[in-house]
Amino acid sequence: IWRFKFRSQPESEPEKPAVTIEPFYNPLETLEKRLTEVKEQSNIAVTKDFKGFYSEVGDAIRAYFEELYNIPALESTSTELLRYLDAYGVDENLIEKTRTVLRKADLVKFAKFTPTLDDAWNTLDEAFAFANRAKLADSARISRLRAQYNARIEQLQQEDEGRKQEES
Repeated sequence: IWRFKFRSQPESEPEKPAVTIEPFYNPLETLEKRLTEVKEQSNIAVTKDFKGFYSEVGDAIRAYFEELYNIPALESTSTELLRYLDAYGVDENLIEKTRTVLRKADLVKFAKFTPTLDDAWNTLDEAFAFANRAKLADSARISRLRAQYNARIEQLQQEDEGRKQEES
């Protein structure tokens, strides 16, 4: 009787985990957030940590290009990054603002140059000008990323509905 009872019961399929949907990642919003954090949390007037300040500003711009253009920007030298940007046909104004910020960052990080406090804040202003220009120049690219994201979400929802109908 025991064998019959347990053999006759259909084996239950393991339940598939629910798909978690990550929110859309907008590289431009992340860039602005990082630059704002640098501005608000930086205490370079007291600490005189210009190297860390310039590294954070430069890395924010590099991360933007890495996420939006799939360029290995964080692993590249400034010269290599500028070549990538030129090869990818990035807006000339963006390239120039990137060149300005990265040149100053390289001087501070590698040439032991000590900027003034005004130089540091001017560099941060250049980075914000970069973000403002990126809003105009890269809006179409970000819109395409959002459309791809929405299409993928729709596909996942359809797959989930299909799986639920099969279970019914």
